[in-house]
Amino acid sequence: MRILIVSQYFWPEQFRINELAKFLKSEKLEVEILTGLPNYPDGKLFPDYEKKPNKYNYFHGSKIYRLPIILRKDSSKINLFLNYVSFIISGILIAPFILRKKKYDIVFTFATSPITVAIVSIYLAKIKNCKSVLWVLDLWPEILYELKIIKNKYLITLLDDLINKIYQKTDIILAQSKTFKILIDKKLNNNKSIYFPSWPEKLSKKKKFKIKKNKDKINIVFTGNIGEAQNFDNVFKVIKYFKNSKKLNWIIVGSGRKLNIFKKNAIRFGINNIKFYGNQPIQNISTFHSIADILFISLKKGKALSATIPGKLQTYLNSNKYIIGMIDGEAKNLINESKAGACVRPDDVNGMITLIKNIQKDQKK
Repeated sequence: MRILIVSQYFWPEQFRINELAKFLKSEKLEVEILTGLPNYPDGKLFPDYEKKPNKYNYFHGSKIYRLPIILRKDSSKINLFLNYVSFIISGILIAPFILRKKKYDIVFTFATSPITVAIVSIYLAKIKNCKSVLWVLDLWPEILYELKIIKNKYLITLLDDLINKIYQKTDIILAQSKTFKILIDKKLNNNKSIYFPSWPEKLSKKKKFKIKKNKDKINIVFTGNIGEAQNFDNVFKVIKYFKNSKKLNWIIVGSGRKLNIFKKNAIRFGINNIKFYGNQPIQNISTFHSIADILFISLKKGKALSATIPGKLQTYLNSNKYIIGMIDGEAKNLINESKAGACVRPDDVNGMITLIKNIQKDQKK
């Protein structure tokens, strides 16, 4: 079987599609990847890629084709729009040329935001006369409206029509959560989608990156994207409340659009029991899990967001550490059903403060 993976993000950027590509190749399938230039999440071309682009032409034996795109830069709405649109334009105009001698059985789309990447996949699948598979990880356009990225209801309606056409033109839809499947099937008025959850990331057991654990403190660790969806306005209120706690330590691993604001507010309010470690390679994450007493997860409230299961949750669950979350919906149900931790509503700041206080009391016993 010959598979073309279409993803706006790919190695050396860190996404689960990297693991899937590696797995498919290990199953003796012919795998190739069509992607953009690596610049997520900081919006700048990766320095090593810029110096040695040929080093990134193959991934575990799979050929990578990179499309010219406009970089994310500061991730403003305009720059993100240009970034998304440039991938679609390059995919339609340039991809058929660079793939002109190629034959595929499946075009597989990794559809985290933006799902519009699927326009390229559908176009290529038609040209190559093959099947298209779409893995949906974010519900568009609902998530854009809930995060107030787009407020114009007319534009939301247009996007909704576009997404419906993408769903209709796709042969198989893989839904990241059970609620995703229900909502997608309702839109299509059929059972076209398949429940296909994420898996725990394979973390390295070799701890090349070392951090000394403070055993006298409760270490609360957050890993992942620090953006609009992660509810950091409310999370910060919780962190600010415990700023004078000498028994509590916050460790933030990751980057995103909200990181600089987060750091500035920490300095502004004199919060000293928090450390930022920025974006870390996947091989370092096991170190942060090992020093964690608690793993933290959060998402804003909303219908689409409640239906979303953050990719890191499966990795959290696999770590056997206690999980606390300001999160609702399917992710909350998974945590509760597995008895892996406790959750409060996304906007329940007082509830999270009480939860942490109770954990502190239990530690003293």
